[in-house]
Amino acid sequence: IISLFYSCSKTTDLTAEDLLNKIIEESGKSVLLEAEVSFKEREIDFATTRSNNQYSFIMKRSVDTINYFAKSYNGGFEYTENGKPTNYGALNAQLEKNLINTNRFIIFPANFENDNSVLVDLKKDITLDGVTYYVLHITFKNLMPTDIAKNYNLYIDKKTYDIDFIGYDSIALEGVYTLKEAFNKRKIDGVSFSDYRVYVSGKDVTVLDSLPFLWGKNKLNLRNSEIFKDITINPLH
Repeated sequence: IISLFYSCSKTTDLTAEDLLNKIIEESGKSVLLEAEVSFKEREIDFATTRSNNQYSFIMKRSVDTINYFAKSYNGGFEYTENGKPTNYGALNAQLEKNLINTNRFIIFPANFENDNSVLVDLKKDITLDGVTYYVLHITFKNLMPTDIAKNYNLYIDKKTYDIDFIGYDSIALEGVYTLKEAFNKRKIDGVSFSDYRVYVSGKDVTVLDSLPFLWGKNKLNLRNSEIFKDITINPLH
C-alpha cells in the first residue's frame, strides 16, 4: 500500500531559490550549460548544446532511405528530409515542442539556473511511500510558443536532494497533467541522469498538486517510458 500525506511542519530553512541552487549543485548539471550532450532516445539521435543563453537542440534519424533532421535554436526551427527543407505546418510545431521537451529534460533542472523568466516557491512537504519530499513549485512568467508547460512541481528527496518526481501542466497535450517518475538513476562524468516513467492524467484532473496522490492510488495512465542511452558530455571550453 502506498501512503501519501502532507506535512504541516516548517519545510526548510532554505529559501526556494536556495533549494533550486542546491538540487542543481547536487545533480552536477551546471556543467551542461556550457557543453554538448548527445544521447539516444527511442533509437533517435539527439544533441543538446547550451552556451550562456544560446541553445541548439538537434534530432537526427534515418529510416529506410530517408534522413530526418530537426533543429531548434534561439529564434528559429528547421526541419529537413534528405537535406530538403520540409514544412508540414502544425506537425512541424508539434515536432519542435517534442524536440525541446526531450532535450530540456536531459539537462533538467539546470535549465532553470539564472533564468529571470521563472518564479520559484516552496510548498508544504509531502511523504510518499515512506519518503519525505520538498515540493518546489516553478512558474514561468512569460510563455513562448514552444514552452511545453508553465507550472512545474519538483518532488525532491530531503535526504539525497534527488528529484524523484516532476509534475507539470502539459500545454502540448491540451490541458492534461503529466507526472514523470525518475528511475535508473546514474552518474556520468559526475553528472546525474535518470530515465522516466511518464504518467498522464485524465482531463477531469484540474489540480497539479493532486498528481502524487493519484499516482499513489494508481489513477494515472502510464503513457510511455523515456530511456536515455549512449549519453556523452562534451564541454565547450
